[in-house]
Amino acid sequence: MKKKIFFIVFIGWTAFSLIYSQSISLIPYRKNNLWGFCNKNKKIIINPKFDSVNTFSGEFARVIINHKTGMINLRGKEICKIKYDGIYDFSEGLARVSLEGKIGYINRNGKEVIPLIFTDGYSFSEGLAAIQLGDKWGFIDKNGKIIIP
Repeated sequence: MKKKIFFIVFIGWTAFSLIYSQSISLIPYRKNNLWGFCNKNKKIIINPKFDSVNTFSGEFARVIINHKTGMINLRGKEICKIKYDGIYDFSEGLARVSLEGKIGYINRNGKEVIPLIFTDGYSFSEGLAAIQLGDKWGFIDKNGKIIIP
């Protein structure tokens, strides 16, 4: 009986591993001076049109055109405009963005859900993010409400 259970678990794990390894994985691809993405078979999935790209982190990748950063999904659709000075990884559903020295947060649809009003800030952890206003630090929640002034 134990051998049968082990065999079933082994087969299930092997099948899961094969399916997972076949999932979409896009690789940065450069043509002349522009970057796009191809699959592991070198088929171009997202045409080269970016000055620079980062690898995909989950379903999103940061891209740069004319020194401005945006984010695209696996189909190459912009989820947020290519207008920011910086975009950081998503944490708890929100990504920190910077523009002209101000920090705010966008959601996974690219919508600015917390305005760019902070001097500095960090990613969310346990529902809060450390933010700086002027020379003072505090914490906000995911709605942008100051929880700890």
